[in-house]
Amino acid sequence: MENNSGKPKKKLAAKYIIRRALALAVLAFVVVFSVSTAARCHREREEAVETAAVANPHDIVNPYVSYTYEQLLADSAELAESYPGLIELSSAGSSVEGRDLVQLKLGKGEKIIVLTGVLHGCEGFNSGLLMYMIDRYAYGYELDLNYEDYSYRELLDGVSFIILPMVNPDGMNIAVNGPDAAADPDNIYSMDTCGTGYYAWKSNANGVDINRNFPFNWSHYTIYQWPSLRYYEGPQPGSEPETQAIINLLESTDFCMLADFHTYGEIIYWTDNLSGDTREEHRELAELLKETSGYGDAGIEDVDQFGGYLSNYARGVFGVFAATIEVTPYWGYSAEDGFDEAGMKAFPLPLVMAEYALREDAELEGETADGGEAALEDESGTAV
Repeated sequence: MENNSGKPKKKLAAKYIIRRALALAVLAFVVVFSVSTAARCHREREEAVETAAVANPHDIVNPYVSYTYEQLLADSAELAESYPGLIELSSAGSSVEGRDLVQLKLGKGEKIIVLTGVLHGCEGFNSGLLMYMIDRYAYGYELDLNYEDYSYRELLDGVSFIILPMVNPDGMNIAVNGPDAAADPDNIYSMDTCGTGYYAWKSNANGVDINRNFPFNWSHYTIYQWPSLRYYEGPQPGSEPETQAIINLLESTDFCMLADFHTYGEIIYWTDNLSGDTREEHRELAELLKETSGYGDAGIEDVDQFGGYLSNYARGVFGVFAATIEVTPYWGYSAEDGFDEAGMKAFPLPLVMAEYALREDAELEGETADGGEAALEDESGTAV
């Protein structure tokens, strides 16, 4: 028999304490594990939400219908919302009638390429083309796709495009809807139609041809010296708000290339008789663009007869590669006439420019590295 010393009771108490401690340890482990798992799941859900907010690739721009300013506003907003971090939406300025000059930045790279369209009101095809490029390039980036040998992600990580798809929304409104759609119809009716109809309206709402208004070799085209449907260079260089918006952009941006999209002719203007110093430097890229698109070469443009063009201004003042790309096969071509037949020839050209810009950088870095290594050698050729 057990005595009354209490020893068995102590043994029972010790066993109870050990079991209790083990149970508490297991419970603590379960709690910690559950909290950790819940926290991990919460983080994963947050990351999923964040990822969904960053990437929502889907079809936005329809290039198969004639593009409008209202569609431009709607599509631009949806693109920026669908691809935050990849597409930035802003305004480069305002038109004569107060419309925002929509500007989109596409890409994450430090190299800047500027793309512009619809300096001429009657050339609305190119606003749909440029917006379609933004749409498809962003889509390809998010899904890590290629266009032929061009990786959207690789190019847009190294290059950013600043794109003004519709520089002249007032002129486009007049060309599509007629003078009565303008803010001041009587003013438009008072201007010279140059022997044609308003459907061919190139100028802005002041009757100034924006692509004759840039401050480079200005006022060399003198057929019309008054507000008109086309060709009037304006009262002075850079007089128009649309022109000023582009000038401000180029002066404030360290851009390396520019392409200004026009219609018609399926031809590329990339050099002129005042840019002899850069002609050979730019020839290789011009050849690549022609080879990719099948477009013709305009040769050496005579700017002693034609002045105030955007591409000549960019080339002459900033020394960069700048081209006027005439996209469609004939004048008056519209999306309804066949977007793929005309647009898809031009579609890869900004990709070609981006790849060339990055390759130039890589070659320059290689030359710098070689030069640096050479500088560390003594006269015997031994590195020091």
